Amino acid sequence: MSVTIKQALDFIKYTIPGTCAYVSQTINDEQMFKLHACYGFKDVSKLHAGKIIKGYQAASMDMMPHDEVIFDERDQDLRELITQFTYGLQVKSGVCIPIAHDFGRGGMLAVFSETKRDFKQKDIDVIRAMSRIISSIIQNPYEPEQAFRQAKHMAIAKKHWEIAIDSLPQLVVGLNNKGEVIRVNRTIETWGMGKVNEVKGLNISDIVKPICGHKDDFLLSNWEDIWQQVHKKGLIEKKVKQNYSGRTFQITLRKVIDNEYLDSGEYCGVVLVIDDISTRQSVENYLKKQALELERKANERMCVLKEENIRLKCALEIQKRANEALKKAHDNNQEHIHEVILTHEKTKYKRM
Repeated sequence: MSVTIKQALDFIKYTIPGTCAYVSQTINDEQMFKLHACYGFKDVSKLHAGKIIKGYQAASMDMMPHDEVIFDERDQDLRELITQFTYGLQVKSGVCIPIAHDFGRGGMLAVFSETKRDFKQKDIDVIRAMSRIISSIIQNPYEPEQAFRQAKHMAIAKKHWEIAIDSLPQLVVGLNNKGEVIRVNRTIETWGMGKVNEVKGLNISDIVKPICGHKDDFLLSNWEDIWQQVHKKGLIEKKVKQNYSGRTFQITLRKVIDNEYLDSGEYCGVVLVIDDISTRQSVENYLKKQALELERKANERMCVLKEENIRLKCALEIQKRANEALKKAHDNNQEHIHEVILTHEKTKYKRM
């Protein structure tokens, strides 16, 4: 059991780097806590796996709310309370989730940061998932660990997918059924349109305003219509030209899932991809102009050749007529000569 819990914490460490965490289990009517696993604490002699926590540290743990807590550096009282059972470690933000078993609170999964850190929703979702797995492991220590392995593989695959998406030159935005941003890749920072961790929850119209003009921006129209269109067609594509810069963008909306009843705004129903095709469009326009110019020159050359062909035909016709007239004149002249010779011969014969 302890090995699996440690693996869960190692997974949190991998998924949410730069944090410290521990898993505690209530024993002896919440007067003592057993530390199952931990990482990131400076004084490992005081916080280590298997340690039984008593005294004011246990009392501090017991004073924690029985519901999950997400805090930052503004929650001074909660930070001071947490400092008492972290043996002086000054934390600035964190997520504390109770681990329930036997119809009550059985411990806590706590993930902290010593620096100013904004725990994103995806980080909180990972911690919640690990708390459920840890709770199941504590209640049923001999059950197979398939659920944890599946969660681990899925989250690692998601991590790799996010790295791949962040490396794309296109702007990729995940949207919920309300047209609000769920996830956006790093291209938004490259294009100077905002920060990845600041745009979540914004409406897509707030994101694309710098790109699209009000007249051509179909994303600024009624989102309900867009939602219905993309779920009916599966794909919507459009080219938009930025008026003040002349840049051209290819905008693609693609359906992710078929479910029409996504009540939670945390699920991605549509992916928006915006590709800057200005260079490609310029090349296409240049090639198109070149093709039109070649076609114009070919047509001009064709007209010249047609005129030359007509003139040549006329010249050949004149030459043909001249040859025929010359031949006729030649034939007439030959007949005349022949007649003169015959007349001379007849005259000569008579004289004899």
